[in-house]
Amino acid sequence: MADALKNSAADKGGAVQCAPTGELRMSELDAIVKRLTSLRAYSALGMMGAGLLTTAARDGVFRALGWTGAMAPEQLFLPLHRGGHHPVSISEATSVLADADYTPTFWAWSNLLALELGQSLGELRYLDNRPSFEFARHVRNAVAHGGTFDIRHMVGPAGFAEFEIVPALNGTPLADFVSPGDVMALFESVLDDLRNDFLE
Repeated sequence: MADALKNSAADKGGAVQCAPTGELRMSELDAIVKRLTSLRAYSALGMMGAGLLTTAARDGVFRALGWTGAMAPEQLFLPLHRGGHHPVSISEATSVLADADYTPTFWAWSNLLALELGQSLGELRYLDNRPSFEFARHVRNAVAHGGTFDIRHMVGPAGFAEFEIVPALNGTPLADFVSPGDVMALFESVLDDLRNDFLE
């Protein structure tokens, strides 16, 4: 294991500990990095698709392309765990999008990124207490608590870019503190740290 995987004293609150050297297998870390890399790609495509669909619905692109009648893509079929598919109405969705702001969709993807990043760092037992990892933990917790910071303890400094999370932010809506792009930037920064500092 890389030298960056080092022992760290347990958090006084007993909530978060860093992984001791050698306890985490490289194969586990590699699998998590690959999972996060795929999630980042799909999230970026999802955000891009939301913008394109909203613009298409607003500008009547479907009609301009002649996607009417039998040619219109009316349904999307999502697979069910028990087998079969669940139909989702595309025409209904695009009619709603025509009058909607796609920012909530960006937040939906950003929230997913935050949850998955926090979950992955938890599986890795946070590796070390660098500020960006602690920042990601608090962002994940905010998403899990209805989009509001729920700061019960601080393991150490929690910072990323120009942002710093402090106990006084407890109860503050996440959306008043960061934007979806900031969450994506955090995700990419932590992913780069995992690749460069722990896998290489």
